[in-house]
Amino acid sequence: MRDISLALDVLHWGADFIGMIHHVRSPRHVSLTEMTSLSSNLPEGTRVAVVVDPEPMLVRAIWQTGVDHLQVHLKNGSEQRLEQLQKSVPPGKQLWLAPSLPPECVFPSEILPFASRVVVDTYVPHQVGGTGKTGDWSGFRKLATANPMMPFVLAGGLHPENVCEAIRVSGATCIDVNSGVEREPGVKCPEKIRALFQALHEQCSDVP
Repeated sequence: MRDISLALDVLHWGADFIGMIHHVRSPRHVSLTEMTSLSSNLPEGTRVAVVVDPEPMLVRAIWQTGVDHLQVHLKNGSEQRLEQLQKSVPPGKQLWLAPSLPPECVFPSEILPFASRVVVDTYVPHQVGGTGKTGDWSGFRKLATANPMMPFVLAGGLHPENVCEAIRVSGATCIDVNSGVEREPGVKCPEKIRALFQALHEQCSDVP
């Protein structure tokens, strides 16, 4: 999110985190300069940088922007790569991992020791995150149940009309919403965001 005023509103409405995507191929791309400015105006603990398989130099630069959490969409999930990412995390900060996982593949449980959170997004070939496609909500529940000590985040195609059903089926306690609350790619819609929170407060309060 690029709009600091809207980001602060979203936190006021009930969000726990604000994501800032640093990926030049994304319509939501935020430069490092913009990320630094946004981070300086957002509350501590809420600032999430989202990147795709970053090089070590970029990882260091992102931490210098003041973010609290680094969400990495993984193309290379080797143990050596994971160790490298984990060692880059400053004290008090967190590494979130988002594996690229085709439906037929088994979840790579070897990433769990390296992550503070795991983001489960919908797999779309040749696309990383922000797909706007819903995923396997029942599969998410099985994954989270099998790994109760790991906080999992449900992402992929969530919007005001389906968010409560997604939570009911998946059992998700944390969700990542992006394209489902946009007016057009990269442009967040305040009305859709408020509708999402209204659905969460009014319709999802009794979801187990």
